[in-house]
Amino acid sequence: MKFTKTIVAAAALVLTMTTSVFAEEKTAYIEANMQNGIPISKVKDSGDKSAATGNTTVSSYTNSFGTVVKVLYLDDLVRIMTKLDSGETVGLNIYPQTPIFYYDTRVFSVNEGDRLVTGYKNSAVISKGEGIPKLIDVDAVLVINPTTTYSARIGKFAKKSESSLTNGDFTADFDEYTLIYDLNGNLISKETIYNKDLIVVYENIYGATPKYVKAIKIINLESQNNITAEKVKAANDFVNSIPAEQTTMKDGLKYVRISDLASNFGYELTWDKSANSATLVKGNDRYIISIKNVEYLHNDSLCYLTNEAFLSGGRMFIEAKFAVNFILNLPN
Repeated sequence: MKFTKTIVAAAALVLTMTTSVFAEEKTAYIEANMQNGIPISKVKDSGDKSAATGNTTVSSYTNSFGTVVKVLYLDDLVRIMTKLDSGETVGLNIYPQTPIFYYDTRVFSVNEGDRLVTGYKNSAVISKGEGIPKLIDVDAVLVINPTTTYSARIGKFAKKSESSLTNGDFTADFDEYTLIYDLNGNLISKETIYNKDLIVVYENIYGATPKYVKAIKIINLESQNNITAEKVKAANDFVNSIPAEQTTMKDGLKYVRISDLASNFGYELTWDKSANSATLVKGNDRYIISIKNVEYLHNDSLCYLTNEAFLSGGRMFIEAKFAVNFILNLPN
């Protein structure tokens, strides 16, 4: 059997979209700009992004750098209020299909104080008047922990050489150690990234935007996106509906019973006592997961958990992050 090493996205934006949360966050700003969670007053994109954000346009994308000051959970989107480095406050509309990453991890939790690199093009900028933050429907977001020195560039990258990409006056080199991902968190070859819309992650110890970097990770924004609004809702519903007595906590992380995951989504679950492993099968989709092992198999791919599965009370528990990723990767 051929195995392709795959790093699988292992965290999820589990939105608690309860009535109480929405009511609490329904500020005058939202009332002025939203109706049932949808922007209703848009200004036609003039192409002059610098006038709207204080940032410069680079090869069809505008890159903005800012810090999260508030996260609003609305009916069908998340609005992240960010303070840009230019001093402006901008609202970023994030929809289920918006490519958002914490390094290589797709669909995540955003917290106040996190630093964001956002890119957008052909997006409507919403403006409602003096004193009200602007809104942007962003095309891609990378979350950067403020304690790290990582940064990113989002844009169309041309092929400079077999191991080098350019975006305007910005050059990124890469080698066999650079991790290259598609939108679903799978490792892909370098041949798929030339002349594509990319997120290029690099280390920036100086603060200012450099002109030459060594890429640590590259994400191809033009690869196939299997995340759908229906899958995000299913993941939210599953994680939020499990009774507390059917979950457990370990080292501050939530774990769920693998039997609940299998039964909820129609997978046959079998246990191999000699191998201490569980197999989930539905049609041609198959997982083999062992206790005390971060490696697992998904069809022909060797994948990795963030933390090992374990037995408790005769039942196998697996991290809730895997459960969400499992749901987001259900066959369409």
